[in-house]
Amino acid sequence: MASFFGTMVALSKLIVRIPLKIPGHTGIIWMALLTMCVLTYKKGRAGTLAGLIAGMLAVILFLGKDGFLTFFKYFIPAGSLDLILSLFSVLRQKWYTTALVSLVCFSLKISIDILSGILLRIPLGPLLFGLKLSFFNHMIFGFTGGAIGYFIYNRFIVKR
Repeated sequence: MASFFGTMVALSKLIVRIPLKIPGHTGIIWMALLTMCVLTYKKGRAGTLAGLIAGMLAVILFLGKDGFLTFFKYFIPAGSLDLILSLFSVLRQKWYTTALVSLVCFSLKISIDILSGILLRIPLGPLLFGLKLSFFNHMIFGFTGGAIGYFIYNRFIVKR
């Protein structure tokens, strides 16, 4: 099932079109999927596996300007979500704590953009200025995706 969630995360970038034209808006979908995956499989490593699969598929399907770093844009948020919710299981109990963890983990995706900009020799000042709005958007969409994932998990998976 973790492989299924990882595949859905990668394919959501191709299939689901939300015409917002705002950086990070796809995080609503794939952070909801990752949150459901991590909440469903509590023993750990399910989110990491989903991130591994999503990252590999992303590199194969849409490499983009970041090259192989695209892999880490999926793997780091998924792995960190898995790690945090495995180590601190109390954060799984309330929707807002789970959503806050999703916010933090999805925002880590910006670190890959910073690394990519440094490797492309973009001056740090303009790079950070450009990523400021993107970081804010990632926070909002990560929180929203985490909350949606939590509610779907509690409504449809726990209540079976």
